[in-house]
Amino acid sequence: MTRQQEAALNRIKLKCQSTLFFSENYEFKKWEVKDYQSFVSLVFETGMKGDEGTMAAIFARDRAHLFIGPRGGVTYPVHKALKNGKHRHSERRWDWVSILTPVIDQRI
Repeated sequence: MTRQQEAALNRIKLKCQSTLFFSENYEFKKWEVKDYQSFVSLVFETGMKGDEGTMAAIFARDRAHLFIGPRGGVTYPVHKALKNGKHRHSERRWDWVSILTPVIDQRI
């Protein structure tokens, strides 16, 4: 993992905490980092503390899958259902403004 990728991970974590943690009652449920040869894969999930086994665990959690390139650029996959019944798969570059952008773009 490069220094730029580590910096991007730290920046993403801070952005998640400032955007998705609405109070001290929220926490990371999942923070999974996998280092591959040409990129780093990050899957994170946030939710309320103690929501395991409740409907909040299904409906009130935020999740995203991000890819971090060797120079710290962040992209994420987007799948869109078209009117003709087919699906379009693409990749978007994250602009660092809000972590909600990839979270909402990846909701099913």
